Amino acid sequence: MKLMRYSVLMMFFQTMLYAHYSEFLYPVGTVIFEQVEKVCVLHQKGLVLELFLWDPVTKLAIKGLSHQTPAGFTVLPSREAFSFIDHEQVRIKALSKKSSKSLDLYPLHDFNLLHWIDNENFYCAAKEKKNYALFHIDSSGDFYTLLNDPFFDFTYPQKIGDQLFYLKKDVKKEIYAIEKTRYPAHEIKQIQERFLAQDNKNIFEELEEQNKICLIQASETLLTFNDKDFSLSFLTMKSEEEGFFLRHKTYPFADRVAQTIEFECCHFVYKNHAWKSASLFSFSLPLTFLYGQERLAESILRLVPQYQENNIVYVHTDKLGNLDAYRYDLEMQQSKCFTNDAYPHYFFRPFFYKDNGLLGGMIVSDDPEKSPTINIDMYGNHYITFPLIQ
Repeated sequence: MKLMRYSVLMMFFQTMLYAHYSEFLYPVGTVIFEQVEKVCVLHQKGLVLELFLWDPVTKLAIKGLSHQTPAGFTVLPSREAFSFIDHEQVRIKALSKKSSKSLDLYPLHDFNLLHWIDNENFYCAAKEKKNYALFHIDSSGDFYTLLNDPFFDFTYPQKIGDQLFYLKKDVKKEIYAIEKTRYPAHEIKQIQERFLAQDNKNIFEELEEQNKICLIQASETLLTFNDKDFSLSFLTMKSEEEGFFLRHKTYPFADRVAQTIEFECCHFVYKNHAWKSASLFSFSLPLTFLYGQERLAESILRLVPQYQENNIVYVHTDKLGNLDAYRYDLEMQQSKCFTNDAYPHYFFRPFFYKDNGLLGGMIVSDDPEKSPTINIDMYGNHYITFPLIQ
């Protein structure tokens, strides 16, 4: 009885503590759990971020993780496991196991999104000291340095076939370039096989020495951007000859009265033996989602555009402060709004599942047609709904 009263009191105090915080609910991927496909949904209230595995038919959701923060959530190729970054630690959770596995990657920190090549290997940008570098990492926790230079930041890597594209920033001059090189998959495999075949006593020392060597020695510069007042981010490659990136002012927080940050969505392509770039459209996002009580645990990761075959799906803040979802037609070069409604709304980038777009975002209503919702019945079961678009 005392334990029950204590639990009720703890729930009451947690409810009171986070009552004034905004609440967010949004889908991030699909997995196979107990031979059934589930949609992975992140729920944030206050500073707490939790994962649910959701059945879109019954609307029932179960907890997918306990006592850990699943930021940077990424599904592995098998769809039977996922990775996330919890307080600077990379973790992998197999759905068939109760607990997640932590990778000891010291001294790496400040990890960007993980990109899985297969179920055992991924690449990412992270910091070893002060600057961002690129690393290949395997599921046992061994890492291999791809690119590292104290005078440059290397970010937003994209592997297409055997080619690696990335953003390169000159830290002193504050100018950017898009570069590409060959991904050293063969060299990494040779190193892994050599270490597996030798005596365990010397492996750690040799790995430490190996990690000081950059496996990429030569790169090709595709485009250079000399305007230091603007930063580049979120490089996304559609193919080896086409990609996209975002451009925004370098110091958006200098204007203390600003309520939004504006981005340009830019397209670049290899045509007639040359790389060329052009701005497609602009969009703005609320600064309140980047800092303060309403800040998102994953920053703007789920708000940046998604690139489809013929369209770009994105979100944009209107004059009233609402966050609407749009579709930009690449052929017609026109945008169309999905969600223009007088009711206050703050939708994230739609998540497309079986011909429907699920609209996650801030919970602002109990009406499932106007807002994502999460409810608990008298038995403690969680039920989730999302507005739909097609």
